Amino acid sequence: MADYDYDVLIIGAGPGGLEAARVCAERGRRGLIVAGWSDLVGAYLGDHVRVVDEVVHAEVLPHCAAAVHHGGAGTTAASLRAGLPTLVCAVTADQPFWGERVRALGVGAAVRLSSFTDDDARAGLAVLFDDGTRSAAAALARRMTPADKAVAAAADICEARLT
Repeated sequence: MADYDYDVLIIGAGPGGLEAARVCAERGRRGLIVAGWSDLVGAYLGDHVRVVDEVVHAEVLPHCAAAVHHGGAGTTAASLRAGLPTLVCAVTADQPFWGERVRALGVGAAVRLSSFTDDDARAGLAVLFDDGTRSAAAALARRMTPADKAVAAAADICEARLT
């Protein structure tokens, strides 16, 4: 595996993110937690885990080897477009759907946050660092439309329908 600044980008400081960070630290993997509005910003969680309040996905994802997050459409697209194996910790709405797509495509794993355990964190991270998962995620990223082109195409469709 290439050398990355962070082995795992963990978006969200909920129970799933904290368990994933703890398991990362146990295994000597470097984690970056994007804690957002939580009271974890600035907290010390060990030498292998850094906590920040926010990041720009496009800037930080290329410096990560994998992602753990809630599975919203935008975050899922950003992590997959960056070629990152992804662990979706679904909470509500469309997140279980995106988690299932990630799993079915072989580019990561999914679990409902309400039932997330240490074993889920260990199993999920094992999937993320599996060579087959990493290859599948990289291949999918090469097939995805770049974000700027996708936005332009969507805008064109909307404008065409308005005229």
